[in-house]
Amino acid sequence: MSQDHANEDQYRIEEAPVRSRPPLPGDVRVAENPEEANEMIARDLLNMAMMCVSKFGSFHLALSGGHTPFPLYKQLMIDPQYR
Repeated sequence: MSQDHANEDQYRIEEAPVRSRPPLPGDVRVAENPEEANEMIARDLLNMAMMCVSKFGSFHLALSGGHTPFPLYKQLMIDPQYR
């Protein structure tokens, strides 16, 4: 057996059996436009934050980078309803 063939066998990855995806909590909602989507997200985020603070005493949120979520972040910072 050649050295190259021996190395191929050494690093061979066996495919894992395909499993069905686990059910995810929640539902799918569709907005008419990006502004409505941001409003729905902001409302849900506020509700979740209030429930967590009530139940656990704190709420932590990790935010993604990039420019796509900027309109939502701006709404959360400026809109008095979410401050």
